[in-house]
Amino acid sequence: MEEVLTKIFNKLESLELGQQELKQSGQALKQGQQELKQSVQTLEKGQQALEQGQQELRQSVRTLEQGQQALEQGQQELRQSVRALEQGQQELKTSVCRVETRVEKLELRLENEVINKIGALFNGYSLRGDQIERLQKHLDERLDRIESDTRYLVTRVARLEQLVK
Repeated sequence: MEEVLTKIFNKLESLELGQQELKQSGQALKQGQQELKQSVQTLEKGQQALEQGQQELRQSVRTLEQGQQALEQGQQELRQSVRALEQGQQELKTSVCRVETRVEKLELRLENEVINKIGALFNGYSLRGDQIERLQKHLDERLDRIESDTRYLVTRVARLEQLVK
């Protein structure tokens, strides 16, 4: 019996040892569980921060998309403005061509009509000048003759008056 008791006693000791080991394992499990809880809390905080960052990124993407739409609209307006400028430039070219054609016609008309008429007018002016000059000479000569005739007559009247007195 002693042997049986020793065996039982040994078994009891080994059970106590196992129980102590189980307690230690339970405490280690509790400590591990607390560490896991802390890790989970840290992960949850990290996840919240990531979600907030993701929301901020979404907002930034929306802002960028709006900016891109505004840029595309501005680019479209620029294209329309460039088209309008090109059309205006084409109209200017057409107008310049018309003006050049009219200037060429005017130059030809000046050469053919106006210059000839100006030449004729100048010649007429020169002829009139010559006629006026000849007329002036003729009038001067006549005035000289009239003056000399008047002097002669004045002298004769004076002699006749002396004779009559």
